[in-house]
Amino acid sequence: MGYNIMVRILRTALLATSLVTILLSIAGCCAPCGSLTGLFTNQGLAKGEPAPDFTLTSLRGEQVTLSELQGQVVLITFWSTTCGPCRRELPTLQELYENYTSQGLRVLAVNVGEKKSTVQRFVDENGYTLPILLDSRGEVRGAYGVRGIPTSYLVDGQGTVQHVQLGYGAGLEAELRAEIESLLAELK
Repeated sequence: MGYNIMVRILRTALLATSLVTILLSIAGCCAPCGSLTGLFTNQGLAKGEPAPDFTLTSLRGEQVTLSELQGQVVLITFWSTTCGPCRRELPTLQELYENYTSQGLRVLAVNVGEKKSTVQRFVDENGYTLPILLDSRGEVRGAYGVRGIPTSYLVDGQGTVQHVQLGYGAGLEAELRAEIESLLAELK
């Protein structure tokens, strides 16, 4: 009798764990999310709001300040090496960086809460060359109100958020690309 009860408890725990994992993957939420509260609602900055200025250090040791990029279109993406949707999004970010930098796009991949050595190893293993910024304390993530990752903000040349993308999945890449091309056309 005791064995059957133990099996039921283990099955229930496994089912609950599976359900939470599925919900988190659907939401695009990975470490370091704050909590489950607000996962399925809008978060952080909205279109039309000014993008908070920040200065972060890149993996290469350079200081990058958002306000110094005024006059350019900037794509800011918050991500982590442990986040599945983030890992799927990074090749797209690399491609955007390679194809649109000459037209005035700046891509800033802001890693949240991880050690520099962890991020450097991941970037090296995957051959990424786009600018990777380190927000090890999560201060910039907090200023932008990011609860789940990946979260991306497309900022126009005047420093105003023009597009917010929560998560990463089918259809979002084409929408982001169209927004980028529209803003770049305005720069000309």
